[in-house]
Order: sequence, then C-alpha cells, then structure tokens
Amino acid sequence: MTAHGRVVAVLTPPDDGAGQLSRLDSLVRKGAARAPIESGDPLADLPNFKLPKGTAARLLDEDRDGT
Repeated sequence: MTAHGRVVAVLTPPDDGAGQLSRLDSLVRKGAARAPIESGDPLADLPNFKLPKGTAARLLDEDRDGT
C-alpha cells in the first residue's frame, strides 16, 4: 500500500506458524532473488568426488605460491 507515492505497508499471506521460510523463499518474497525456473536439486547430477580432507586448501596454497 502506498500513501503519497511512498510504501507504507506490504501485504503478504498470513504465516500459519507451521514452519519458517527457507532463506531462498525469504529472499524471493523480498524481491532480492528470483525463484528457480526448474524444480529439484541443481547439483544432483554432478559427480561426487571423494578427496582427502584439506585437498582444496592445499591446491589453493599451491596455486598462490605458483608451485
């Protein structure tokens, strides 16, 4: 709702108290993000690499050092 061109209230569906909104849903309601076009997990088809703990940090250190 506006008064003299300024927003004075935002009308949203009532919260039924059944649960909290996800972070994404909250951002979508605020207009800070867009809802996904497709449903499902976008990472589901990616391969699952089992690397030893610390591998990413080691690779980043090597890259920074130029080795």
